[in-house]
Amino acid sequence: MLKFNSYHWALLIFCLLFSQAGNTALKQLYLENLSGPGAAFLTRAQPVANSFTNLTAGSSITLDQDVAFQAPFTISATDINVTLVLQRTGGGSRTVQVEVFINGSTGTSLGTDQFTFSGGGQQTRLFTITNTALQNLTVNDYLTVVVRNIASGTVRVRQATGGTSFLEVTTDSVISIDSVGIFSNPYPDPEEFLSYTASSTVYLRATVSDPFGFADISSVDFTVNDPNSPPSVFTANIIVPEVGSTVGATAVFETPYTLPPVPAPDGVWSVDFVANEGAEGTVTDSTSKSFSVGSPALNVRKASSTVYDPVNFTSSAKSIPNSRVEYTVEITNSGFGFVDENTILITDILPSTQSTFYFGAPPDPVRFNDGAVASGLSFTFTDITDPNDDVQFSNDGCATFLLPPTVPTADPVTGYDTTVPKIDCIAINPKGSFNGSDGVNDPSFSVSFTIRVD
Repeated sequence: MLKFNSYHWALLIFCLLFSQAGNTALKQLYLENLSGPGAAFLTRAQPVANSFTNLTAGSSITLDQDVAFQAPFTISATDINVTLVLQRTGGGSRTVQVEVFINGSTGTSLGTDQFTFSGGGQQTRLFTITNTALQNLTVNDYLTVVVRNIASGTVRVRQATGGTSFLEVTTDSVISIDSVGIFSNPYPDPEEFLSYTASSTVYLRATVSDPFGFADISSVDFTVNDPNSPPSVFTANIIVPEVGSTVGATAVFETPYTLPPVPAPDGVWSVDFVANEGAEGTVTDSTSKSFSVGSPALNVRKASSTVYDPVNFTSSAKSIPNSRVEYTVEITNSGFGFVDENTILITDILPSTQSTFYFGAPPDPVRFNDGAVASGLSFTFTDITDPNDDVQFSNDGCATFLLPPTVPTADPVTGYDTTVPKIDCIAINPKGSFNGSDGVNDPSFSVSFTIRVD
């Protein structure tokens, strides 16, 4: 397990208490700085020291969320709770009212609740704001709590002593792993392969977001699983915040991991990613990603079949003058390693003194067939003169390939090569990464082309 601990500026370090059921969670914003200096505020950090404010009759205190939402945030259509630690100073009863707003005390009110109490000593009281509608907040919106003493006497509001004062909402806007990968180089290099070889160093990377800001992402755990051994467990400390920003919803977590040397187990490995929200880690998001360790093992097989002759036509065709012979090249990958993207290249030299290449009429010089276990490759043919599709032609034994203005030519009726000198080599370059085997199912593909026996 590779655990990342975030580092950030003091006002951006948030902690939270969470309970989670299904896709919803309870999120708390704590009352802070009640004694000053400066304005009191709501923060994700649990208070570590007590402070309080005294509200005289008719007075109030307004607490805005210290860092606005950095991504859209939804409050569920359920009650909003405010828990306050209260204390009466002097005799008689006290009446305290709580109101919750979106975007300040002049913004949208979500409702009020009030409580009348008497008796000495501290009392922890729950105020319930009835909320029957889904509240959709956008980036830079924030929550506000106003606490009022609406009767006589003085009320002391404490942030934490024998209890904790906080606003609590129910939401499905929680931490999210936006993307993960196993990369070949450190962040921000985007190069990612589908397989790696023993002893190579890979970079495990997770991009994670949170509506309360990236500082609310307390850690990301990575567990590396190989096919034959217990998970790899170690700790690293690194976090890459959103580039060029001290606030924002997103952060990138990454660590290097060196694959064991030979004989490291070839096969399908996986990495489990768990992103933890807040100090308690009770709300998480998780995902996994697989990759292969090993090298490709390619088997190439070429076969020929006579598909037409001028005497027997297609039935029991013989390789006689003016017959057509189809060649098929089949490639199978029985290794766990993937072949790098766009690097498969098949070249075949034709017996130019005894054959003529068949382009087809209409042109269809190479047929690509994926195997029963998909290769992951694709093939494009546009035109015999197109230098950018996946088949090219040579008339100098593969030393060079014809490009405009010197291009291959074909008889439009028969489909046979009329290039001078004639085509004597073809190159086939299907695109994509050739899939690796899983140890049982071996990916394959084949290409076919035709010549005339002269």
